[in-house]
Amino acid sequence: MPPDPRAAALLDMAAEDLAAVRTLLDSFPRQAAFHVGQAAAKMSKAVLVQDGISYPTTTHDIDRLVGCLPDGHPWRGDLSDLGRCSAYNTRFRYPGPTGRLPTPPDVPALRRDIDAVARLLLEIRDWLTE
Repeated sequence: MPPDPRAAALLDMAAEDLAAVRTLLDSFPRQAAFHVGQAAAKMSKAVLVQDGISYPTTTHDIDRLVGCLPDGHPWRGDLSDLGRCSAYNTRFRYPGPTGRLPTPPDVPALRRDIDAVARLLLEIRDWLTE
């Protein structure tokens, strides 16, 4: 099946999110974390689009998106492993109820997630173009 142009565009945007991560990580780790979560969600949506699977378009909850994939789908396990990145979409993005800024993310853990998302992005891009 040829690549769906929407799936390819989502992967391009995920790559842009990762580029933003690398620019922001040292100075603004909370914003970098947000873009990691965005990249992981966009990759999940790209797989769904490519396979013609309906999904809630307004969510960035990776577990919810992965739940739309059928059991045994070749990307279900890898994308499910990134479910922890969903928290990056909100946890570090907004102040708490008292107005206090959220504690920045654990940078070593964030770096591991960045590497995992980057590796999977390359693999999904290869799959899309096979």
